[in-house]
Amino acid sequence: MPARSTFRIPPGLLFVLPVMVIFLVVRVIPSLAALYISFTDFGGVRAPNWVGLANFQALAADPVFRQALFNTIVYTIGVAVPSTLIGLAVALLLNTSILLRGFFRTMFFLPAVVSFVSIAVIWSYVLNAQFGILNYVLSLFGLAKVPWLDSTTFALPSLIFIGVWKNIGYTTTIYLAAIQAIPQELHEAATVDGGHALQRFRDITWPLLRPVTAFVMLMTSIVAFQAFDQVLVLTGGGPAEASTTVVLETYRAAFQFLRFGYASAMAFALALVIGIFSYLLIRSANRRERAA
Repeated sequence: MPARSTFRIPPGLLFVLPVMVIFLVVRVIPSLAALYISFTDFGGVRAPNWVGLANFQALAADPVFRQALFNTIVYTIGVAVPSTLIGLAVALLLNTSILLRGFFRTMFFLPAVVSFVSIAVIWSYVLNAQFGILNYVLSLFGLAKVPWLDSTTFALPSLIFIGVWKNIGYTTTIYLAAIQAIPQELHEAATVDGGHALQRFRDITWPLLRPVTAFVMLMTSIVAFQAFDQVLVLTGGGPAEASTTVVLETYRAAFQFLRFGYASAMAFALALVIGIFSYLLIRSANRRERAA
């Protein structure tokens, strides 16, 4: 009699199977459900009513969503670019033999591991228009108080500043690890050839850090696109929608107005923007790598 074949699951698959099941239940199935809901008029009580592309058409005509999307893009660029540049500069500084280097490394990274809600509460006292610490310092120099969080002019820049302050520790850590991974022999050879510090950075350090820069920009931008906690705590999206973001508007549509279909459409519109931005950033980074 022919031997019966027995099906055996590969041992490697058994190890990753629990994670795959959790990912399927927690991520994939809810995402597919949200995608379906985005094409319906669902209020959370009655059964979803299929409306096709009506929610997405309403998004295109919604001035609040357009303002939120504009604010989100401005916030993302305003946070990602300075965080990357400052993080690189701080990493280069912390890679030298300065006094209390370990202390400064810890202090720079500390905001990155603290909850954004906690940070937002602290900054709400610092930037308070009436009794904030920053306005008190300005008054010592005879300057007028600034409505940092209550003005259409200063609300979004204030949020951007806080976002940069929080992200510097993350970008610094990534850059510092990348800088320390560069073989020291390259710098020594350049020094022997008469290259000074700026030339070594231009010809050795920066070219080797280009992939890291693309990674840092990508990760920082994705997080910035999803700005929510700090906006809700500090400004609530105001004044006059000057600091509202897409995620905050998604939250309002879903949990304040019970428009789950419209909120899902808003979330997928943001996901599309993030996907396009990520594709363009990665493509640009790959093009520079091939050109180099």
